[in-house]
Amino acid sequence: MTTPENIRAWFLTCPAISSIGSFNTDYLSEDSTECTIYSMPSHLTYKEDILGKIRYDKRQNLNFIFAIRLPFGDDAEKNMENLELMNSIEDWMYQQNILSNLPTIQEGTVISITPTKTPAPISGNSNSAVYQIQCSLSYDRSEE
Repeated sequence: MTTPENIRAWFLTCPAISSIGSFNTDYLSEDSTECTIYSMPSHLTYKEDILGKIRYDKRQNLNFIFAIRLPFGDDAEKNMENLELMNSIEDWMYQQNILSNLPTIQEGTVISITPTKTPAPISGNSNSAVYQIQCSLSYDRSEE
């Protein structure tokens, strides 16, 4: 499986979102309740070895966004439930790091997956809103 597929599979083990019907990659429809993982630009870091060759640094980061579309509107209780759901996903991520229960990726060994910004709604209409958590996956790159 690809790295996005492995990250997606890892999130599907989260009890808070395991019952959500659709989980995409880089796509979120306008109307239904669903999740997605969005790619984000990530800096690759390099070093120069003693022979002058440029090589990847061992430790790299892969940035991505976990997003979910949820029902939204003038019902303050429902909107608060949405934020509580997002906070529970963030807490689950934290616990998975403590347990070292992390996905495998092609690029190397995952060290951690951490939220880099707190959960927040980023867009919405009268029926639904998109909530997101920006994340960083830190990994040790495999030798080439």
